[in-house]
Amino acid sequence: MVRTTCYLRDIERDYAAFNEIRTQFLREQGLNPLPASTGIQAILCRPDLLVEIEAMAIFESDRGKGPNNGDQLPAAT
Repeated sequence: MVRTTCYLRDIERDYAAFNEIRTQFLREQGLNPLPASTGIQAILCRPDLLVEIEAMAIFESDRGKGPNNGDQLPAAT
């Protein structure tokens, strides 16, 4: 994971506790460094939610297929 955007219904009330739990979780996942993060107060998609998180991740595939894994594209004819 390289970046998160965190939407909180009440950022003033909930951000400190949310950030502590989020940081603990990400450290438990072995992320070092922790991903960049933005916190935004927002009206969420459901009234019963307190938090929505959008995350971006980059991963390496061990399949070895495709140009992003160092394979050559076929020559143009």
